[in-house]
Amino acid sequence: MSHVICHPSAAHVIKSYSPNLMVHPYMRSSSSLSTGTPTDASIEGGISFALTHIKSLLSRLHVLIIGPGLGRDPMMHSIVAKLIPAAREEGLAIVIDADALMVVQENPELVRGDRGVVLTPNHVEFVRLCKSLGIEMKEDERGELCEKVAKILGGVTVLRKGREDWISNGEVTVRCSVRGGRKRSGGQGDTLTGCVGTFLAWRRAYLEGLWEYVLSPPIFWSGGGQRG
Repeated sequence: MSHVICHPSAAHVIKSYSPNLMVHPYMRSSSSLSTGTPTDASIEGGISFALTHIKSLLSRLHVLIIGPGLGRDPMMHSIVAKLIPAAREEGLAIVIDADALMVVQENPELVRGDRGVVLTPNHVEFVRLCKSLGIEMKEDERGELCEKVAKILGGVTVLRKGREDWISNGEVTVRCSVRGGRKRSGGQGDTLTGCVGTFLAWRRAYLEGLWEYVLSPPIFWSGGGQRG
């Protein structure tokens, strides 16, 4: 099941995609201040409103994906910056993509040391991340740079997207050089993020024994109608 947490202006459109989507219009942005209710018509009130409602959902999730469709509104980023620590306290795996990576670039401590966090930067986002960590970029060190970023962030998994994808948690580094489509389609990165989130959700479900079941002993019947 997918819970989509979004801005109220996007809720009706997203809900129309599928009746199976659970859409929660809890996010707040600077543009919504003038139309908000008395409890969330200020920056502080809007952030508090969003966090209160979103945190109430965390215990029901297996994984949290932050970034696709987020945008760059400062208020939205403030909510994300406070939401990440709350998700870590719940022990959730977190996939951070797109504009949410800017929040991490501004404050790497939000994710440092959490091996349940996955960052999925493209080339431009990776360059900004390296710069924020004081790492000098060299194009001939793709794998080494990916590993270095992961180490500096204390074991966070970094999935560096590009012509060749590099994945590292600072200890193990792998390269995916399988040829894909010749033209990148819009939303392809969001699909990858969704796949990563799905795998992490399955991992947690497996570790929690979600799919375990106990078979009761079989029952056999004898010809005389007696249970045997």
